[in-house]
Amino acid sequence: ENVAMYMLSLPLQIEPRSLHCLLASMLDGMKDSWSMEQVAALVAVLKTAKKLNLIGNIDHVVECPEGMRIEMNPKILESAVFSSQEVVRINMIELLCTSFKKVVLPGKAELELLKLAIPLNLTCTIQGFKGRFETLMRRFFERVHIAIRSIKHKHLSNERRRKARGVEAPDVPADEDRDHELEMIELTSAFLFWLRDFLVSC
Repeated sequence: ENVAMYMLSLPLQIEPRSLHCLLASMLDGMKDSWSMEQVAALVAVLKTAKKLNLIGNIDHVVECPEGMRIEMNPKILESAVFSSQEVVRINMIELLCTSFKKVVLPGKAELELLKLAIPLNLTCTIQGFKGRFETLMRRFFERVHIAIRSIKHKHLSNERRRKARGVEAPDVPADEDRDHELEMIELTSAFLFWLRDFLVSC
């Protein structure tokens, strides 16, 4: 983790395009099988890149700087979620829960992986792990709250401007960003309902 923070962040800030080459090289060595050391290294790189705002949400395809894309094997990410090493699991949870931009909702793959991670780690009694897990979950809920509030404010502002111009709703052009945001609100709401039901059943 210290290597990722202090030795990896500097070259990535100097040459952001190198992230794509680094991830491609790492994933090329994990095509058929992988060790937990490789998984831990990949999670550390992704976490550092996310903190530097070089990537957005973790998904099956990760957007790197300058429009370059890298395909992620979801099984590798699941390996991090189910790792027997606490440090790998908590780093993966941090990768899923946090975002450089708090106004961005978690992605579909992040929510799916959190559904796996939360039941596994909720009852962990290791003091350091438990405290960090609780902190990350609070940051996740804060992120969701801020993002939904920001999206709602933006949509209400657009609606007021539309009405001020006298544009009727049927005449409003299609907005892919708006549709995507509404879809992600629905997915996040479904996740929160799942979490409520899971906690009630515990």
